[in-house]
Amino acid sequence: MKSDKPLNIVLYVPSFFPTVGGREVVVHYMAKWLKILGHNPRVIGPAGWIKNRKYKFEYPVHRFPTLRGRLVEQVSQLNLYLDTRLWKTDIIHAHSTYPGAYHVRQVRRLGNTPLVVTPHGEDIHIIPEINFGLRMNPELDAKIKQAVAGADVCTAISDDVANSLLGAGARREKIVQIPNGIDLERFDKDEGIAIREQYELPDDALIILSVASYHIKRGYENLIEVFSKVQKEMNNAYLLIAGRGTEVLNGQISMLGLQDNVCLLGQIKPPFFGDDKDMLAALYRQSDIYVNASMASGAEGLSLALLDAMGARLPVVATNISGNKDVILDGENGFLVEPDNKEGMAKKIIHLLRDKGKMDEFGSVSRDIANEYSWENITRKYLAIYKDLMD
Repeated sequence: MKSDKPLNIVLYVPSFFPTVGGREVVVHYMAKWLKILGHNPRVIGPAGWIKNRKYKFEYPVHRFPTLRGRLVEQVSQLNLYLDTRLWKTDIIHAHSTYPGAYHVRQVRRLGNTPLVVTPHGEDIHIIPEINFGLRMNPELDAKIKQAVAGADVCTAISDDVANSLLGAGARREKIVQIPNGIDLERFDKDEGIAIREQYELPDDALIILSVASYHIKRGYENLIEVFSKVQKEMNNAYLLIAGRGTEVLNGQISMLGLQDNVCLLGQIKPPFFGDDKDMLAALYRQSDIYVNASMASGAEGLSLALLDAMGARLPVVATNISGNKDVILDGENGFLVEPDNKEGMAKKIIHLLRDKGKMDEFGSVSRDIANEYSWENITRKYLAIYKDLMD
């Protein structure tokens, strides 16, 4: 097939909407833009064949039955084989090394469809200090290495992901770095939502925002300690944390006496399900500073929430780890501090909150950087890989 013809592209994922995480958002925007650009994408692999089929998108989603028992891998591979043959597939893009790319590798013994693999963090990184990463399991480590070895191209969203791919046996010449993207249009709309009124904050509240589901790697415990230092200096500062599972932080918040100034918002779904208003975009647009407190290199690839904050013209204070330092220019659109430097992070936040001009200046640079990460641009980079493989 010549590369100027529409391609039939499978985006193979272990989970998809209504589950909302970084991987699901990436796959959604890739499928959306592949279709806009004239190709035929379909998302396949997620469970929930019956209960989730009510969710409809502008591209097809082929859900598999929910599987349990000893033959999960074999049945998943059979489903994959039948789908890719029945619907004629030019490219398979697996959005996980395991189970995704491993299943594709097993199926490729029966065919020769090119395989692109994009890890999304836990499936490629190893962080022993917090027992993080599927490769901590020797059996899964072996399967992930097989998957990586069987890929035609591995893509990496950051330097750390590229290094982890090398550690899993990927050949350097097969690794292409492509970052995550951002839907900039979301942050140019006025949704008519008053965030301070919504969460009963005073009109002069200075909002520090962080968005991510709870995990020890996110460094939320550190962030709350940092905020306790900030709040002592600025009593109109408020910390808003959006993400599922964050209720585990309530004990620490109470112990530090921060109940009135820390708001745990729970998960706020992005507008992919026909909701009238984009609450999450409004939250970004009306906050003052974004903070990413992730603890160690490898804890993030390239945070979608961080890119969203930049698209919303927010200045950023973030830990100096891979992913964060790819897009935060220290002293230009934010500040970078070492993960264990709580005092330093508090000082940087206070410095920004006291300087409205600096916040505006940093926010403007954030948006300029974010413009380079539009989903159209990012999807075209993936298309170039697909077309090279087809040619």
